[in-house]
Amino acid sequence: MRLPQPCSGEPIVAGVLQAIATAHVAFAHRHLAGFVPMLNRCWGRARTVELEPAAGVSLATRCGRFCGIEAGGGIVLETEAGVRHVVAAHHVGRLREVG
Repeated sequence: MRLPQPCSGEPIVAGVLQAIATAHVAFAHRHLAGFVPMLNRCWGRARTVELEPAAGVSLATRCGRFCGIEAGGGIVLETEAGVRHVVAAHHVGRLREVG
């Protein structure tokens, strides 16, 4: 019995390299905004998170439901009371799931 020849990895590598190049161009022109729709889809179900501010940022640590990323790159959190807050990306030190 003769086994089939494995396919060449070249088409896969070429596709990955093209995707990386496209992502670099999108990020250079639109920063995080170019990735927002995909990132929001990938996050999945609502999750409770804790947001710690970046060093030097006078913002209290916040807990809430992660609602996604806005077009400008800000993290959208919703409190238990239903109030939404947007925290600028450069103010975020760490975002972690807590529940």
